[in-house]
Amino acid sequence: MILAAATDRQDAHRFLAATADKPLCAILPDAQAACLAVLASYQPEPAEAAQGRATTAEAMPLRAYFQTLYDYATGWLGWTPSETWAASPAEIEAAFAAHVDRLVKMTPGLSDEVGKAGTSTSTAYTAEHLREIDELGYDPAFDRAGFERLKAQQNG
Repeated sequence: MILAAATDRQDAHRFLAATADKPLCAILPDAQAACLAVLASYQPEPAEAAQGRATTAEAMPLRAYFQTLYDYATGWLGWTPSETWAASPAEIEAAFAAHVDRLVKMTPGLSDEVGKAGTSTSTAYTAEHLREIDELGYDPAFDRAGFERLKAQQNG
């Protein structure tokens, strides 16, 4: 942890060499404080948290949070594992949010329809809309002509 979080690796090596023969209880308070400082640096500032969206999500253990970030970075963002490990959680979150924003903007019609909650409001299948589909026997929003053109292109 000391080497991984060190801004000066030579100082970290000197510290480890100087404390190698000392009992852990002698350096425990300093080591704990340093570890807590590293963990705290991953948390958003209180002002940033207050400006962020309110969430009803359940608390997530750090292990699951870091696994999710790793999955986002290596899966969705296409980063290599070494690029992912070199990035901070804030960098991964910002890059993932930008990626999702890009996908929304690249999807025709979706960027205008996505509400603040992140769901499309005009094509949502509400109970009323489902009853209408059931009564008509088809979905009036479905582009049948476009589907037939696509089928014709596929069938040659």
